[in-house]
Amino acid sequence: MRYAAVVADAVRFLQGRAPQLTPRILTRRWLRFGESVFEMACVPGGIGGVLEGTIRLSRPMRPEGSVKLHLTCLKRTVGKGENSSTTERILWQHEEAVNLDGTDTIPVAFYIPEDCSETTIVFGGDGTLWRLEAKAQVLGGNYFVSFEVPVFKVEQSPEQLAEAAKLIACEQAEVAAYVPPPTSRIRIQMSLQGGTEFYFPAFRNPNTAIGLLVTVAVLSGGFWFLCHEGFMAWLMAVIVLGFALFFGYLAARAFTGTTRVLVNPAGVAVTSTVLGFNFKKAIPAQEIASIKTKVGMTAGTTVYHDIKIHCRNDKELGAGSDIKDSLEAEWLAAEMTKALKP
Repeated sequence: MRYAAVVADAVRFLQGRAPQLTPRILTRRWLRFGESVFEMACVPGGIGGVLEGTIRLSRPMRPEGSVKLHLTCLKRTVGKGENSSTTERILWQHEEAVNLDGTDTIPVAFYIPEDCSETTIVFGGDGTLWRLEAKAQVLGGNYFVSFEVPVFKVEQSPEQLAEAAKLIACEQAEVAAYVPPPTSRIRIQMSLQGGTEFYFPAFRNPNTAIGLLVTVAVLSGGFWFLCHEGFMAWLMAVIVLGFALFFGYLAARAFTGTTRVLVNPAGVAVTSTVLGFNFKKAIPAQEIASIKTKVGMTAGTTVYHDIKIHCRNDKELGAGSDIKDSLEAEWLAAEMTKALKP
């Protein structure tokens, strides 16, 4: 069963497991930056409200560029048994950039959407947790700090609601002002059939596609190895084969999968193609409740975003996936929503 560890490492890569920080790295960071403390303006952070506060540094910091703040909601699953491991799956994430000027504080302000899950983990175990991270490139050693923060569905004060409205307006303004970079391969054009066409080509994320292919190769090698280890190894072989087929589909989608989304006031038509096979779905405009983004696949510490059409019968339809830039994903969802209007 030695190969099980290799298989587990390959799976963790696709599950977004953060690299382990060794005592040496932690000691070096502590000596360089000292201890950082997060002081929440109001405890807890509120679903449908805000999470605000200040990260206080031991000494002033002059980063090379902005400080990247990430607020993440995660689903943690604690494995059972001797060789099991704990996994974390990202449910929601938002990023903010803060510019500093040699100060010893980092302001924190996030709006938390109403459809997010509240904290359920208190003293370890399975459940949902929220994590605040701050990262910055600093001469002499990069700064990084992480805090687990409480987030619950609580009644918001008028001041908190006003701050939430302010943050929502800022996010909407940022999305409205967004301009796709020339490197983006996602294309938007007017359709000859009327309406707006959004085209997501194949092989949009080469690094992830190649990583998936390598993972499939590792899993396939593990399956072959286990098949020659006797009857008891066949049980593990069946599990490895299941993972190989799953990641094989993801690799096929990454290399060959395309999505064409036609949006007009009549509704949305989605055509997805994988390995030459077409899958079509159409939704009338009156059945569409909203078009929003959602966290999709994760690869290492990289989070990809999907666009989901939410129907009034509580069903979802994918309308684009594996978008690396969260702001671009939000902008695409907003453009699809605008294309729906008469």
